[in-house]
Amino acid sequence: QAGRLAAALGWLGRHEQAHAYLAEIVSRARAAGAVGALPHLLASASWQALHASRLNEAYADASEAFELAEELDQPVTAAQALGVVTWLHAMKGDEARCRTSGEETQRRAAEFGFTLYGLLVSLCFGLLELGRGRVEEAIGQLESVARHADERDLFIPGVSPQLELAEAYARAGRAEQSEA
Repeated sequence: QAGRLAAALGWLGRHEQAHAYLAEIVSRARAAGAVGALPHLLASASWQALHASRLNEAYADASEAFELAEELDQPVTAAQALGVVTWLHAMKGDEARCRTSGEETQRRAAEFGFTLYGLLVSLCFGLLELGRGRVEEAIGQLESVARHADERDLFIPGVSPQLELAEAYARAGRAEQSEA
């Protein structure tokens, strides 16, 4: 239930509140010795921290979630946490780490048939390219994510690539596409 409530708060754009709530639940889980619940709770907390611009907390939570998920054989949660790590490396412009964690996330996502995590990595790679000034490469990555989302009428707050794609088009001097 904690994950669902936090996700609902995130959908409403209340990431700060969602992160604070999850931090309290993580603290309670630690106190109760509920180790098996920690990977999922920490992965959820890392996602909310990322979108609340609490990047250090997001990295700490995602890293711990990944390590615990690996130790406790929770591969889906490990892939989720690694996706957040990939996003953070993209935001920092750390190309080597972004690519390494992103490729591993894609590999794991493919094993489970999780298209969304593969798209998340493409979005991260697009953000990385945009941040490094490689606009055409960014457009290629972001267009594929946007196309997939548009074909499915999929909108996930904080993940949908339309704003980043508009920025990339504007930087490339493609005003009409940017406005659309």
